[in-house]
Amino acid sequence: MNTKLVYVLIILSIIQFAGCEHLRPPQTSETLYLQEIEVFGPINQPPVHLTDSSTIYSFTLTPRISYLPQTKVVGEIDGHSRVNQQGFLQVDTIYNNGTVTFKQVPDSNKYVDKGQNLSWELSKLYVALDVDFCISKSFALFGGINYSLQNKLSIWGGRAGFGLFTSDGNSSLRLDAGLQVQEVAYNAQNVLLIKADPPYEERDNDVYFINDFDKSIHYNPFFSITYNSTNRDWLINFFLNAGYSLQTTVKFSSEDSKSEDATGYIYRTNDVRGESISGFWNITPGLYFYFGDSARLLIGVRFFFETINKTSNPHNFIISMAQFDFRLY
Repeated sequence: MNTKLVYVLIILSIIQFAGCEHLRPPQTSETLYLQEIEVFGPINQPPVHLTDSSTIYSFTLTPRISYLPQTKVVGEIDGHSRVNQQGFLQVDTIYNNGTVTFKQVPDSNKYVDKGQNLSWELSKLYVALDVDFCISKSFALFGGINYSLQNKLSIWGGRAGFGLFTSDGNSSLRLDAGLQVQEVAYNAQNVLLIKADPPYEERDNDVYFINDFDKSIHYNPFFSITYNSTNRDWLINFFLNAGYSLQTTVKFSSEDSKSEDATGYIYRTNDVRGESISGFWNITPGLYFYFGDSARLLIGVRFFFETINKTSNPHNFIISMAQFDFRLY
């Protein structure tokens, strides 16, 4: 091929590339990361429903209380920004006429964060009020509310579901399934990183630190099965409850977006903050005492074993509980 022709083709390619770059609209990418988060709320505790021959076509009111001595869980959640070699987001602080801005140091934050950035503060005391309405010989509807106080924050929850049960002269068996609604409070430390294209735009590498303190509500299913003795001639009867429940502790509802102004400038916002879901197998052995024909006292110990979030510590919890069952009719 003619050498002059090669030079001409190269020059034309350079001109075309430069022209395309000139015509391409500038854009800004904003990415929201979750650096650390504190969550405040209780472990979801499915209700314990006992069954005997008097349960059929009955309405039972149940106040209950539980105590958890170990109240802090730490773990990891996705969505942290890249960090420097020391494990920190490295930024430059710029002072200009009384204002302070932060810029990311180029080529410094290129490592994946490996720290524990999730802290779940559990409620020590958990009080609940449940109702159970047995509408046939084998089917019941139930519901309830729960309350805990943490760091001067009132945290509410509730549940609803149905139960299937059977009973003979000496023992009973019941299967419950339902939905738990639980409020949690959180304090999230976020960071917004700006990347401009072309990179010489003024906002390129800007960093904004955002503190987000709020409450959120999560919905999770659960199921449990309860076996109990039903001999009224005994001074003490026993029960055994076991089940599985899911619990969402962190979940952000923000979505990625894209917009364009009148000049053609493109803005992209990406929310990469992760979520945290725990799963608990639980088992509750206990004893109960009859008080007359329409009341009983339950005392038990609840063991919860975390199965999904392997980064959390600790994984196991022991909760003491007491409840009163009052059969209204």
